[in-house]
Amino acid sequence: MDSFEQRLAALDLTLFADIPAQLTDSDKRSLLAVQQAFRERVPEYLYLEIGSHLGGSIQPHLQDQRCKHIYSIDKRPLQVADERGYNVPYPENSTAHMLKLLREIDPHAEERITCFDMDASAVDPAAVTPAPQLCLIDGEHTDHAAISDFAFCRRVMGERGVILFHDPNIIYIALTGILESLQKAGTPFHAYALPSSVFVLELGGIDIHQSPPIAKMLIDNHEQYLFGLLSLEHYREVYNRKPMRIMRSVWQAWLRTKHRFR
Repeated sequence: MDSFEQRLAALDLTLFADIPAQLTDSDKRSLLAVQQAFRERVPEYLYLEIGSHLGGSIQPHLQDQRCKHIYSIDKRPLQVADERGYNVPYPENSTAHMLKLLREIDPHAEERITCFDMDASAVDPAAVTPAPQLCLIDGEHTDHAAISDFAFCRRVMGERGVILFHDPNIIYIALTGILESLQKAGTPFHAYALPSSVFVLELGGIDIHQSPPIAKMLIDNHEQYLFGLLSLEHYREVYNRKPMRIMRSVWQAWLRTKHRFR
């Protein structure tokens, strides 16, 4: 069997094979590309993620001996709020179940993982030491939660590192606000999206986008762009149905009348 180093360099999706993850194959390749590029610049690193569920996105870091510790933060609800207007089910969402699955990959998994069964805002930043340099935000997919989770990651990570967001096509309002706040504060950063739905925020001049596997994805970036648009297609379908067209016509007529009598 090829070594972990060889499999990571090949962006081998079998590194995600042991535990189900709510990720597309392209998501997995993007996350592996980030992991590969990150460890080129930070040979030994600590990883933090918000929203672990079964541990699917933890498993490639657990197999990486350069990852010295992992922090998992998850409130462990059975349903999670979502900006699309409905709750997303998360069955068997317990830390005990996640650790059981991770022990099948590494019998000593618990020695390398610190778990917090609470919202990130309730975690004492002093408990997250040493500081992680690579973070993944994939918890509650609401704008409020994404902004709060980002603030926590910034607090514990410090000035240099990478923060990843899953499903930017859902929390794009939060991401817009986050980037505007960084610009207003004069904080240097690089931000970009990778397929299918991974948003990368580089802070402190870490510049992992220069790594070949990420650079290639950024050149051929049509996949992420189209994925984001297609994820909203059902809203367009509803918006263009006859009842909605009639409602739009009535609304536009009311606006014209209101403007005429101002």
